Amino acid sequence: MYFYPTDRKKYSVVVVSLLSLAPYCPADVAGQYGAASTDAIQAQAVTVTATRTEAEIADVPAAIEVVDRQEIEEAAQNSVADALKYSAGVYMYDDMMRTTPSIRGFEGKHTLILKDGRRYAGPQGKFNDMARFTTESVERIEIVRGPQSTLYGSEAMGGVINIISRSPQETSFTTNGRYGAYSHGDDYYSASFTATFADPSRNDWLGRMGLIFSAQTTQQDMLKVEADGTMLPDNDTVNLDTTLHIKLTDSLSSKIGGTYSENDLGSQIEKSTGSPPTYYLTSSEDEYKSYDIHASLDFKQDAMSGMIRAYYSQYNNDYVARYLEDVGSHSDGDILAGSSSVDEGVRETTTLEAQFSNLFMDLAGDHLVTMGGEIRKEEYESLRVSNDPCGTVNKEDFTGQLGCYEGNTYAMFLQDEWQPAESLLLVPGVRYDHYDQFGDEVSPKFGLTWKALDNLRVKVNYGHSFRAPGVGELYKDSYSKGGRDHIVGDPDLKPETGDGYDLGIEGEIGKFSGRASYFMNQIDDLIDTEYMGVEPSGAYLYEFTNISEAEISGLELSASYAFTNDLLLDANYQYIHAVDTSGDDDSRLAGKPRHLANASLVYLYTPWQLRTSVKAHYVADYGYEVGQGSAITFENDNSFTMSLRVDKDLGKMVTVYAGVDDLFDKYRTYRGANEENGTMEQPGSFYYVGLKFTY
Repeated sequence: MYFYPTDRKKYSVVVVSLLSLAPYCPADVAGQYGAASTDAIQAQAVTVTATRTEAEIADVPAAIEVVDRQEIEEAAQNSVADALKYSAGVYMYDDMMRTTPSIRGFEGKHTLILKDGRRYAGPQGKFNDMARFTTESVERIEIVRGPQSTLYGSEAMGGVINIISRSPQETSFTTNGRYGAYSHGDDYYSASFTATFADPSRNDWLGRMGLIFSAQTTQQDMLKVEADGTMLPDNDTVNLDTTLHIKLTDSLSSKIGGTYSENDLGSQIEKSTGSPPTYYLTSSEDEYKSYDIHASLDFKQDAMSGMIRAYYSQYNNDYVARYLEDVGSHSDGDILAGSSSVDEGVRETTTLEAQFSNLFMDLAGDHLVTMGGEIRKEEYESLRVSNDPCGTVNKEDFTGQLGCYEGNTYAMFLQDEWQPAESLLLVPGVRYDHYDQFGDEVSPKFGLTWKALDNLRVKVNYGHSFRAPGVGELYKDSYSKGGRDHIVGDPDLKPETGDGYDLGIEGEIGKFSGRASYFMNQIDDLIDTEYMGVEPSGAYLYEFTNISEAEISGLELSASYAFTNDLLLDANYQYIHAVDTSGDDDSRLAGKPRHLANASLVYLYTPWQLRTSVKAHYVADYGYEVGQGSAITFENDNSFTMSLRVDKDLGKMVTVYAGVDDLFDKYRTYRGANEENGTMEQPGSFYYVGLKFTY
């Protein structure tokens, strides 16, 4: 059940791409693209994420990291958000009780989240909550840093995170139970079950089929703050995931599957400011469900490969907030009319996509040409948007008007992986997207990998990227915080665009492997809320608008060293310089840590089959805004946490484990000047124990 630490190096994990439903390039073809020496440390692992074709990680120009299955299991809880916490260049932060990733200083809305290459419907099209993706059915998580719109379209400005599901290899069953508790109160429970059915040794039709099914449920009690409010909501989840794999012929295969997710969140925030109080929120409930069904047909023969895939994703949200006091002359105990303290919303995404690849040899070198396209339809309705009235909702003594939105996207792309010499790989590409509302967007890219030595590579990248405005940014019209803030959208928003550059060097020497890279992104038409003044009711008015240009640049360092076969050290560091360049002073952008560092030390004591991991997470000079309206100031903050986990095999079928997250109990109610203006942060130590059966 255990493996040696040297088997899990970041450059050695096999990853799967957006089109992970089948391999797209034969192994002998992938081997032609500058394969590193077999003497290098695991440098010949394969990736199909950054180019949508099979290629060795050593060859691909993009910066790639993979969180493998063992690292996922070491996460203190069961969500993908926890598993990503220690990844290079990824900063996990909370936005409105949702955990979202920032890659290279970009916001969560600039990171494209995929599940087996499929887009998932999310709230108002702005971002996906990574905590909604549980880990029991996940084999690995692929992270591609840098602009990727040439292959993936909108949202992929900072990078792409692709969550790859496990596939059936043999018949097996796994159960996993976990209990945890926070040092400052309340409990956490989780249970999961995974069943795999496959028997490739059979010669009949059952031998050509495989099925994997997983179910996971969690319950997290509300974590109460000692003074006011809460830090973490109670969160009950149920997740189901199943996929049927069918090998139709030697060259043709298919997958059919679906997922279901249900999350119920509740919080109590009791606070008041001023005299009389500005607002006094007693409770909120946020319930959402999501569905996903998908089917694909994949083809691979000799140097040709292709796929066609269709999928549908739906996200449902039901939200209620109850206030004791509101801004202005509203009566105590009322929900402010028009405040959207009640919300019901549905978002649906329907997609059809196809891809074809072929290898052309001896044309001034070898060319692996890939082309494809997609058609995507987005539909959305919510009480919090004002576009196209389509019904009313009566709930909690509140009557509201539903707004609806529908949009279509068409895209096609072309990429050439050109190897003019054994030590050189060039990857140009271009994508065309058409949006009903925003018009056309063309996204070119160019990547280069130069194999300077057998175990030393230089990589250069340029990519144009964009993000289409979210539905909420276009049509939002809602109040929050008991009516204190009024936020409205702008239907005339332009897409955000960016140009990104990346220069990196990486290699392996003996037991050491590492990478260093410099990146710079220039962004136009950033979308943000702009303070517009105070309304007659006393509410602060904010409007979404294209207000700024920005530059985000930085340095990334990562390294791995195997002291022995049983002891491995992984470390990474990122420096971010993010400024608003639309003015004369290049003011710093908020919500981005200037320094981000992680380290992991893994030790396996083979005689006892005892495995220990220690992880550290450091954030320094995190900039955030404090205040409201025109009285906003800029502050900085730092944080440091460590986690410890121990696993012990009890025979071949049973594993017992225990650990603690935030070892030194860095409990802090709010990051900010006070609870009114700050962001809920750091709940303190989390202790857990678990038992896993595999049979």
